[in-house]
Amino acid sequence: SSCCPSPRAATESREQRASELAAMASRSALLPLSLLCLAAFVWAAGLGQGFVAPGLASRPASRTLRQAEAEAAAPAKKAKKAWVGPKKGSTVKILRPESYWFQMKGTVVNVNQKPEV
Repeated sequence: SSCCPSPRAATESREQRASELAAMASRSALLPLSLLCLAAFVWAAGLGQGFVAPGLASRPASRTLRQAEAEAAAPAKKAKKAWVGPKKGSTVKILRPESYWFQMKGTVVNVNQKPEV
């Protein structure tokens, strides 16, 4: 009779193991729950502001607001340079003697605006 445990002893040991597992599970769930509560408290109390750089704390949170501020602060675009030569579509007389069209009239299609030419 000492070689095999009684059914009552086996049941008690199973119950004891089950209660130990339940206790371990409750202890392991307690840590994440307490960390979550701590994080919620810090967020609600505004203590997170102490960890932000002073320049970043005053910036708007919205990306749209930051973009609008950046566009407002951007330097103005350069003014367009004055048009050089006749306007497109106007009729002109060719005055270059080396040109094939010398002394002829024609319509302006393109005017080079680059100063190096």
